[in-house]
Amino acid sequence: MKANTHTATPYEERRLTASHKDVDLIASGYECCCPSCDILCNLIEIPREGDVVECPKCDTIFTVGLAEHAYR
Repeated sequence: MKANTHTATPYEERRLTASHKDVDLIASGYECCCPSCDILCNLIEIPREGDVVECPKCDTIFTVGLAEHAYR
């Protein structure tokens, strides 16, 4: 499911819990799993620092960690 990203409002900053910060981002496809409902969220681009992701299924907001590519 496509997920929206936007700059966090002060209200959203207060709503972010520890478990909803820096969710792992799968860098190859810009995907992440919602920490609340575990649905796979597809992102158009990597969110900038301070941006939040809004789950299209349950409307949970969360941030993603740095995109780290796999190394051999």
